Amino acid sequence: MTYFWEAISEVSNNELDLVVPEYRVYYDILGNIQYYSMESSHIDDDCEYIVITEGEYKLSRYDLVVNNGKMVEIKEGIMQKLIPVITDGVTCAIDDIAIITQIGQQWGLKRYV
Repeated sequence: MTYFWEAISEVSNNELDLVVPEYRVYYDILGNIQYYSMESSHIDDDCEYIVITEGEYKLSRYDLVVNNGKMVEIKEGIMQKLIPVITDGVTCAIDDIAIITQIGQQWGLKRYV
């Protein structure tokens, strides 16, 4: 009969190694948060990610944006501007940006934090 503590001491330390989770937040090109994940093998071509803390992951705040590799809160005083972009923007009609079309000018959002 093997006692519990004797059995534990017989197990090698390599078998007890636990994987430390990596907390990630994925965001689009405008910095808008798309989703939170702990999967390291997740592949999404449309989104970039940054590594965050466990506390930030538990909060999972979608009202934040990613700017310069950090999650920041959008405040009333932050300036935002539509700028013409070549790729990865929203295509709008040439004469009216309120109309989304297949052919026209692509616009992106730039935030000044």
